[in-house]
Amino acid sequence: METGTSISSMHGEKPYMSVYLPKPPTRIVAYTEQTLKAPQSALRGVVVDAREPVEPKSRRKIRMYSVGSTNRWRSPMSLGGDLLGSSQAIKAISATKNSTVFRAKTADTPQLSVAKESDLLGSAWGRSPLPSRPFTSPSRAEMSHDRRFPPLTSERPPSPPKTGMSLQVRTPYASSAKTSRTRFKNPIKVLEMFARLANQDREPDVRLHCLDQVWQLHRPYMVKSTVLEKLLSSVNSQKKQRVYKDETSQKVDSFISDSEIYSSEYKEVTRRLTSKDVEEIRMKTKSRGTVTHPVVDVVLQISDPWVTRHALAIGLGHLYLDETIIATGDAVETLATACNLDFRTLISACCDVMITNLASDTVCVYLEAAVRYEQPTIISACERWLELNLVAQLSSTIYLRDVPAHTLDKILKSSRLFTYNEYSLYKTLCYWLFMQMHPNIMFMPAQTSVMTYFSSMTRSSAFLEREEGIKYSTAFGCLRLHGITDTKHLQDVMFMNIVSQSWLLRVFSHHYHALQGGGDMSFLLNFSLGASRFGFILEQEPGYHSEIISLHGFHFEAKTQRQGNTNNYIVYLQRLRPTDPSLSFRACERATFSMRRDRLVRYNLTVQHLTSDSTWRNVTSGVIEQRFGLDQKSAKSQVLRVTDVITPIYVSFAIFFPPS
Repeated sequence: METGTSISSMHGEKPYMSVYLPKPPTRIVAYTEQTLKAPQSALRGVVVDAREPVEPKSRRKIRMYSVGSTNRWRSPMSLGGDLLGSSQAIKAISATKNSTVFRAKTADTPQLSVAKESDLLGSAWGRSPLPSRPFTSPSRAEMSHDRRFPPLTSERPPSPPKTGMSLQVRTPYASSAKTSRTRFKNPIKVLEMFARLANQDREPDVRLHCLDQVWQLHRPYMVKSTVLEKLLSSVNSQKKQRVYKDETSQKVDSFISDSEIYSSEYKEVTRRLTSKDVEEIRMKTKSRGTVTHPVVDVVLQISDPWVTRHALAIGLGHLYLDETIIATGDAVETLATACNLDFRTLISACCDVMITNLASDTVCVYLEAAVRYEQPTIISACERWLELNLVAQLSSTIYLRDVPAHTLDKILKSSRLFTYNEYSLYKTLCYWLFMQMHPNIMFMPAQTSVMTYFSSMTRSSAFLEREEGIKYSTAFGCLRLHGITDTKHLQDVMFMNIVSQSWLLRVFSHHYHALQGGGDMSFLLNFSLGASRFGFILEQEPGYHSEIISLHGFHFEAKTQRQGNTNNYIVYLQRLRPTDPSLSFRACERATFSMRRDRLVRYNLTVQHLTSDSTWRNVTSGVIEQRFGLDQKSAKSQVLRVTDVITPIYVSFAIFFPPS
């Protein structure tokens, strides 16, 4: 502080003092507060304040903002039976801000923060409301060639995605990630930035012509790319090579060479006058004591639509670096560029970035890019992520529509697939099917929209039995509808009329025989296809979680708890008595209870979690057959112990009742 004071006094400047904003007049503040509180006061039915709101003094050119056909909501008096005034007051309360606040802009939020109706809508299945987005995507003509990955700036929001899995018209896959494009709009500047990081200040000796752009490069760094190295080796020897005097000479020679009017002798004379031999240049520079490397012009043809100028600048810039600098938003474009350049180091770095940043909005794009450029590491990582989060995360986002049908079939058949229950998996498939039928929607549909759409079709046959639904029968065939035992859920399945009536009849017959036969699943013989799946995710403290599993009159408690302060967990099942306090009256008021004292059960406990080295581990107990009783010793299953666990923990239970 003393140093700062002495410096300011030396220059004759006064130290900085904060200036407080003046307070507005009290009358204006009182009038504004009473005006904002007027709708609540009017709907309350009583007079809050007998006085009218104090109006400010008249001013010149006061701008008025209308608030509907009438301004009755401004009155702080009770509305009583005034229906029109009550409607105006309700509208005033529903609005988050008035029009004056809507027009306010700040440096931190340059866009208008207008609350749209779609922001206030949430899914009927318990999903949080999504940000406001247009209902349909723009036409293809409105999107330029480089909008496949538009810049993520606050000045222009990203373009909405198109239908299908084509990356040429998709929104940026990492909506929250900052790319280097936000800082440098010119790709040449990006390449210059990488060159400065490598302290490369000498003149470039290679001009690369690619994507209608000239890239200034240095020969020693191009050997990292196999494609660029072959281009350099394929050019003519330096003795036969000629260098143009300037750009004008190059344009003149190119025009004359391409023209059919001039003779070959004239073209040769023009080429000799507009350029110089490289050996001649070397002799001149050698006499001056300096060595000049000739500038080589090479042409690289890239027809891959996924490679943009911005991505090519990043790929060429990494020729100068030993370490990689890749933003999440540039990962796919950079991978496409690295594969076209055969840049092995950059390909490996892009794979690491993509695997680290797998999420709901990136997994489908990463998977498509991995398949396109044959990257098995990314493919296996994306499929592993989908096995765990297809139901847990992806089912509540619009990006569910981008999952390919063949990938979805593979995930549904996987033994490592995680789901909360069989109905959650059925619900996810219904969402995915609805999005395939409506590829232009831009926000997550509600349950009522999905159910109304499928139930409005003809009832003569199920959707999967019709021509447009046969191609989706493979995915729905992986479901275990016999694991859906709740009557409300079964009513939804019947109401939507997606699966065939014969399939539903088999499900109802199975439930009837199971209840009449003491829980025996006599129609199901294979555990891997007939066991009912249940699960939950343990993410945070207190390191303990339990859920009630009810199946054909038998009730179990699935438990997971941490042992002390360690990273070790135990998982087990425990049968509950009908009078157990864990069973709430509301949940069991209409539930069925079996009075059998013992029940033969085949079960499998599975825990999937991260380890300390950031790898996923799958721990399973295998298929165990045990007879569960009601006493304390026989009511508990075998305990599965898991060590070195890092949350989140995906716990799954598969239960099957064989005939006994």
